[in-house]
Amino acid sequence: MKDTCENSTTPKSPSRRHLLEGGLYAAAATVLGAGLSTATIGRAAAALPAPQTGGPMSPDALQALSLLLPGAVFALGSKAYDSSRSTWNGTIEQSPAAVVQARSRQDIIAAVKFASEHNLGIAIKATGHGALKAAGNDAILIDTSRMKGLVVDAERRTATFEPGVVAIEFLRAAQAHGLAAPTAVSPFVGMTGYTLSGGYGDLPRVFGLGSDNLISAEVVLADGSTRRVSETDSPDLFWAMRGGGGNFAVVTSMTVRLHPVKQVLSGVLTYDIDDARRLVSSLRRWDDTIPDNMTMALSFFAKSVTGTPRPVVTLALVYFGDPEQGRPLVDALVADVKPISNTVKAQSYLSYFENDVKDPGYGFRNYWHGVLIDELTDPVVDILCSTVEQPDSMMMLLFSYYRGGAWSHLDEDTTAVSHRNASWLLNGRAFFKGDAAAVARAQAQVSGLARQLAPYNSGVPFTYVEYEGPSRLPDVYGEAKLARLREIKRRYDPSNLLRFNANIAPA
Repeated sequence: MKDTCENSTTPKSPSRRHLLEGGLYAAAATVLGAGLSTATIGRAAAALPAPQTGGPMSPDALQALSLLLPGAVFALGSKAYDSSRSTWNGTIEQSPAAVVQARSRQDIIAAVKFASEHNLGIAIKATGHGALKAAGNDAILIDTSRMKGLVVDAERRTATFEPGVVAIEFLRAAQAHGLAAPTAVSPFVGMTGYTLSGGYGDLPRVFGLGSDNLISAEVVLADGSTRRVSETDSPDLFWAMRGGGGNFAVVTSMTVRLHPVKQVLSGVLTYDIDDARRLVSSLRRWDDTIPDNMTMALSFFAKSVTGTPRPVVTLALVYFGDPEQGRPLVDALVADVKPISNTVKAQSYLSYFENDVKDPGYGFRNYWHGVLIDELTDPVVDILCSTVEQPDSMMMLLFSYYRGGAWSHLDEDTTAVSHRNASWLLNGRAFFKGDAAAVARAQAQVSGLARQLAPYNSGVPFTYVEYEGPSRLPDVYGEAKLARLREIKRRYDPSNLLRFNANIAPA
């Protein structure tokens, strides 16, 4: 049985309770439109001016691109240009030569071919969460947020989706058939960018990473040619795309593996910051009993983030299986350290995931630091507590538990993802709006956290390497794997047109 979904999602304003229970999210919400035919592209291509050699896009080239994709190309000064270039992270200010608002695979092909022939960089934006390096006037931005095609094949337990589909849209369609797959923790993060960056989230112990569940993808290469990639079709490219980000090709659709998921035992335990050390000590003992079908996420919040009188700590729990079998595990933890509040209950996975989460929207500024940590030792917990206890702290520290489970059973060379023996993934971030003084304070707090945690790092996840740039790529992959990725990049994108990302430069 197949189900097709082309819905859109519109986020609303956040409440402090939602920050405690779920995090901070963003949305790209529009409908799937019609694209151009190959014949139309061919006719318009005849009008193209001679290729340029890089640098700002000429007026003639912009006009030719508009002829190629009528109604879908926006230049500086238009309202559509401003809305399409905006990113979830307000620290990234993009000013591309033009924005192509893709509505179909053919639109992407046409835009990529044009960029390749004119030696223009190519930036991709679906939801704006993944904007890392701002596109300038030597590049075009392809906005794929309107490509919302989504088909669930319940019999084969697969889902195929276009790049505009976000996590909540994907999960709603899958859960209609009692199925699910790894997604980002944030409901409004794009499924494609999430998967390409490794697909971390909160479920690696249960179902593996998002990239571990990728079956195949339809892509457009940097020269405008197309191909299907899988374990048997262009396996080198397929290997690199599972954890190498958007460095190698532009995805027009993906097919992923689904898993049966109906009722779960799930919810959030909330604690005062004074209980943090006791809680983590209890988690260390609890670690010996937690089964592979259970996951948890531990978070530390400054009071400025939650609007509470004091900093708080939350523990999100999900048990995939009979809720009655998971209940004793939760009860033992609650008995050891009593929380301020306890929302753990039997419910559908979709109900837990949605949890009435609202999105603060585009434009908030973000600075963050992501690392893998082997153990939450007492010195580490002291650093975490002091970070959120500072009077002017604007920090939230989000830990996902990764030790053991499905993702760790795969060989280290199965995909581009490394560090499959990691225990905890930290995303420490400042999320705010404010002036230059607020920016400086946020940067100082994030960099201070990074310095303090440096002795405890066991690696870096690709999805959080953004602000520190290429110098940290060896920490993400290791030298041998990085060399392999650079060789694959040279093979498929030798001019590094796809460079507006955590960039892996061609060998």
